[in-house]
Amino acid sequence: MIEMRIDELIKKMKTEVLPYGLDWEDSLYLRENYVESLPKLFEALFSLDILSLPSNEVVILFDETKGVISEITQEEKYSLPGPVSTLFSRYIDGYLEAGKTEGFSNLEEYGKIIHSILSVISRIPEHRHIEHLLKLMKPVGPRDLPERIIEQSLRALEKLTLRSSKFDGRKLEHSPEELSEEDIQHILNTMVNGHLKDTFNDVAIFCECGIEATTLDLSQNNESSDDDRLECSVCNYYINGEYYTCEGCKMLICHDVCVSPTLKGVPNREIALEIITNLNSIKVVPHVMPFLDSEFSYECTISLNFLEHFWSEEYLDKVFSIVQRSDASYSTIAAIRLTGEFGDGHHIDVLLNELERYSKLSGKGFKIARDAVENSLVKLREHCKEQLVFLAIDEHISTGYRNSVKRVIKMINEVENQRERVARDWRPDLYSWRSDKAHEENKDYSFQILTGDAILKIYNRQPLTYIDLMSIDGIGAYKVNRYGFEILTIVNNNQLERYKEEVPRAWKLSEDVEEHLLHSCMHQFNRDDVEKIPESDIAKFLRSRDCHTKGQLRRILHEQFINEEKEIINKLLEYVLIKITSSETDFTLLEGGVKRGKRFALITN
Repeated sequence: MIEMRIDELIKKMKTEVLPYGLDWEDSLYLRENYVESLPKLFEALFSLDILSLPSNEVVILFDETKGVISEITQEEKYSLPGPVSTLFSRYIDGYLEAGKTEGFSNLEEYGKIIHSILSVISRIPEHRHIEHLLKLMKPVGPRDLPERIIEQSLRALEKLTLRSSKFDGRKLEHSPEELSEEDIQHILNTMVNGHLKDTFNDVAIFCECGIEATTLDLSQNNESSDDDRLECSVCNYYINGEYYTCEGCKMLICHDVCVSPTLKGVPNREIALEIITNLNSIKVVPHVMPFLDSEFSYECTISLNFLEHFWSEEYLDKVFSIVQRSDASYSTIAAIRLTGEFGDGHHIDVLLNELERYSKLSGKGFKIARDAVENSLVKLREHCKEQLVFLAIDEHISTGYRNSVKRVIKMINEVENQRERVARDWRPDLYSWRSDKAHEENKDYSFQILTGDAILKIYNRQPLTYIDLMSIDGIGAYKVNRYGFEILTIVNNNQLERYKEEVPRAWKLSEDVEEHLLHSCMHQFNRDDVEKIPESDIAKFLRSRDCHTKGQLRRILHEQFINEEKEIINKLLEYVLIKITSSETDFTLLEGGVKRGKRFALITN
């Protein structure tokens, strides 16, 4: 029955006019029955005449094959049959040959097939595909190849080399497959002589008349029906927004592909840099070093992360100069981390200055930079612990700076008093739990449960209490209350016998703070009484009844829970307020006022 239905669908694709491909239900059927459908799709592809320019029916067959493969490679390793790989190579060669005579701009259907082939190679990155990919990029490929094809081939090669990378922290679906020295040299030569030389001039877009796109007439288009949607002549995507029009050659060029390179970098050069850093070869170092001076932060970051694995003391001064940019960029944060790994006492004063700077600034980027400095100081603790102790009691430094210093001292004490570890690496236990939990809660991505950085911190610090767990950056009161018992159980199960202890199923401190807030701190009002008050008078009403501001609630809780860390109590206060707002209690939150003057009360439901 299944095979008959698949045969019908393949016949439909080969004989009927399907301008938009198969219906969604038919495509889904092929994907769900991939064991039976994939061999038949390959058989259909082999029956095609590849010497003629492909029709829409051929495009649809390739597109459905791509869709089926994209599904099955999510869960298991799959290797393309040899004849299929050969078929792909013949189509790529045919596309390049046709481009010489017909012009790539006239090969729209052929280009869609190459797009499908590259998508498959990206999903199944095998070393035999290297030669196919290198034909579609500089300096081997034609200069007039569509930009979309070039970028996609580079992305596919980046995934292929990443799969072979052995750098720590690279979590791949399958075990690495080593590149041969010949492959490494071939890829390196191609990148060095090709896209690593890309400049702004290579990014600038010109119409067929030779006019720079941003000097052409600017128009506006909003997405409309499929029948009259406009398509960009450069990237082949539908246009939604501003675009440029040339009256001479009639090209339509969307604004997105013309964004100034100074804002987005040189994309293909960036991918080429990622490719060579995945090669795990010291031969790459001379080609990476110049990018430490790149004006684009991400290129510099790629280089810094690579140099960690081929470190030499001669790099330290250059890396430390990047730390002193003080801009909280990705490259600066990477340089801070390397200073912690390879620095010494000469770098402490500057790191403390950076810590003071970042601890005063708000925003996620500055917080990440602050955390990076704190971790580097922990690693350089033998050079700075005494200085940190004096700073912690200095009354002239800011509160944020003092809190950061105290946090570093605490982490140093934890490291110095760190418990012995079991012999095995139990991070997979945390990753497995995270995946199961994401599936259980229907999350699209497992990091929505817990980030990889948080898992690494849990593994390194081995928290055994709820407070220890919440002291880890990135894990707030919500996650501790929701997942704390399960996480702590995993940690506890991976301790030596003398350190194991029973994990309470609920966090008593959190329950006590919530109980005190709801029944002792916050004023309560009946819904009927509050509904009579105009919204504009709520703030005045709350003030007249001496309802508390958030600052006052903090002070009340600090006095009640005097032996607990203030930062922990503050986080629990925020958690309870969010919990009330989310209707997870028997109350509704009533608030009025602005900024620090905002007051809070409870409405009984």
